[in-house]
Amino acid sequence: ATEDPIQAAIERAKAKKAAQQSEAGNDVSPVEKLEQAVATTQKRLDTAIKKLEEAKSSGSDLVDALQTGVDKTRAKLDKAEQALREQQAADAPKDDSGPGDAVPDPAKLAIEKAMAARAAEAELNPEEKARQQREKLEQRLAKAKDRLAAGQAAGEEDKILEALIATVARLEEKIAAAGEDTPKEPS
Repeated sequence: ATEDPIQAAIERAKAKKAAQQSEAGNDVSPVEKLEQAVATTQKRLDTAIKKLEEAKSSGSDLVDALQTGVDKTRAKLDKAEQALREQQAADAPKDDSGPGDAVPDPAKLAIEKAMAARAAEAELNPEEKARQQREKLEQRLAKAKDRLAAGQAAGEEDKILEALIATVARLEEKIAAAGEDTPKEPS
């Protein structure tokens, strides 16, 4: 029988993956382990119930022992299902970021913050908006000047110093242009 080389490669990859998972059992999440335990216990319970029904129909002396086995397996299944539900509930905040999460998603927080800032900015009058933009430019300029001074003191490469000098000049130009467009508020 000739074997399909693609199918053979797929089988080898599956075998390799299974071997890696069995070697490093830590790769399987707790939820997956519990799901597997529930499935295995359910299969055992189904098998035990079949054997119990067969024993009852044949009038076997093993009915009581098999009933005990079914009861114990059912209890194990209940415990496994409860553990799975608890683990899923514990993992839920990490997967679903809702308003009451203990560990909020940083990206979601950043998006919400930006949207709130944009909404607040939209409500400002043009003079206030221009004043805030000027303040932001002045803050950026101060940081750029600090970086430039630190770079000069540390003996940074010429390329970096040139970039910082260009940034400072560009920000000073923007501030000057913003100053021409906006009347200064009386102090």
